[in-house]
Amino acid sequence: MASEGGLNVRQKNMAIESHMFDLFNYKLCCFLNTRNKARSWKGFSYVKWGGDVLNLNVVVNKRKLDLIRWYDNLSDIEERRGAILKSKLTDNDFECIKTVLSRFGYLFKIQKKQSDKDYRLFFFVIQLINMKNNKSIGDRRNEFMTSLCQQLLCELFLCYEDFSRFSIDDDGVLFETENIGSVNLFDIINILFLNKKTDDSYELGTFYISLIRFLWLC
Repeated sequence: MASEGGLNVRQKNMAIESHMFDLFNYKLCCFLNTRNKARSWKGFSYVKWGGDVLNLNVVVNKRKLDLIRWYDNLSDIEERRGAILKSKLTDNDFECIKTVLSRFGYLFKIQKKQSDKDYRLFFFVIQLINMKNNKSIGDRRNEFMTSLCQQLLCELFLCYEDFSRFSIDDDGVLFETENIGSVNLFDIINILFLNKKTDDSYELGTFYISLIRFLWLC
């Protein structure tokens, strides 16, 4: 029987996942109509940054955590880095994960100035969601999903050396470490955010897990 704590985590993930489509749809609506009405979601808030840029924040106990600079929200980030290193990952591995999680925040960034990059981001997100649920692709599904995953990460300003370390298999998103081969990204997120759980780390960790499920897992 699942524990009450396990059920609560799954219910939390499902609640966040239910917002993912709305968040992407809202970004698309703002892209198509710059005078689109402001919206709010429980647990999320858009915060103005610079000129006409809005960044998505996770709201925890009325505090707003910027997803692009997520690491600034964790006062014990060096201790969490240490936990990653104890798991036989390297400093380079940590920096790559730190960067990719930060760039996930760019997926939700809203700005009035439209660009070709926005079109490409929408394209890859829509293609990923369509392909992950397409049972007719057969044995090449993971190959196609990996290609789309890497192209999306490239559009999020990751260099080749970083985005080429990510791939997709039946269990989820894999990260190629320097020393111990491929590791499921969920396992790294658990070590980084959830094994030592604070209110902030829990909300950030469950957000990233929900986003990965939304984009890559059936």
